[in-house]
Amino acid sequence: MGQPLYRRVADGIREAIVRGDYPPGSLIPKEPELADRFGVSRSVVRQAVAELRMEGLVDPVRKRGTVVRERPVRLALSRYAATLRSENVAGPWETACAAQDLEGRTEVDHVEVQHADDELAARLGIEVGGEVVYRRRHMWIDDQLAQIQHSWLPLELAAGTPIASPDKVDGGIYAALAAAGHEPASVTESVTARVLADDEVAAMRVPKTTPALILERLTLDESRAPLEFLRSVILAERAVLLYEDLPISPL
Repeated sequence: MGQPLYRRVADGIREAIVRGDYPPGSLIPKEPELADRFGVSRSVVRQAVAELRMEGLVDPVRKRGTVVRERPVRLALSRYAATLRSENVAGPWETACAAQDLEGRTEVDHVEVQHADDELAARLGIEVGGEVVYRRRHMWIDDQLAQIQHSWLPLELAAGTPIASPDKVDGGIYAALAAAGHEPASVTESVTARVLADDEVAAMRVPKTTPALILERLTLDESRAPLEFLRSVILAERAVLLYEDLPISPL
């Protein structure tokens, strides 16, 4: 079965947006022009634009047309494997941004040793009160703080590695874990949504009603031992979470 027409049109418009033909804040062509360009009906064009709107690429604006939004970064789960043994000092965030011609950077905001509460102890398989390394990082696209990451790792795994230092970890946490002999093997993720908390609004400098994605991820090694618990607060309009080529097994 061939690709649906509306997807072909959506792909064409998306490529033009990524190429810079329609920069953020500009209008994409109107329905009649797009219908003529792609040789399809206006209803197919409407489906294609609806697809792009679902992806967060465009927004309809009354009395103006369809406006290109600030570009979100597509965050594929595979970005971690790509940097696991890379000699590049860029971490997964910078790597994903660079692949999409976006200026991304990571800043370490805070690092400290904490004592695990009930939730962290259960997540990381350690005793309540056990020591963990807490790292808070800010992920930027240009001058927009797009993501705040909170991560916790058992101190016994992080001690003596770059993870426990107050500096940015070259290549990212996974690369540092692998180098220390704790290779990540699998992850479990959950994604929910909420509005930002007051401190997040202040840090990100966006309206209180701005929607956010809350991604929680537990990383395990081959023996199923927990390595890291991560909670990311992501501006919904600046990121697309992509889970590609997932296997589907029969029950």
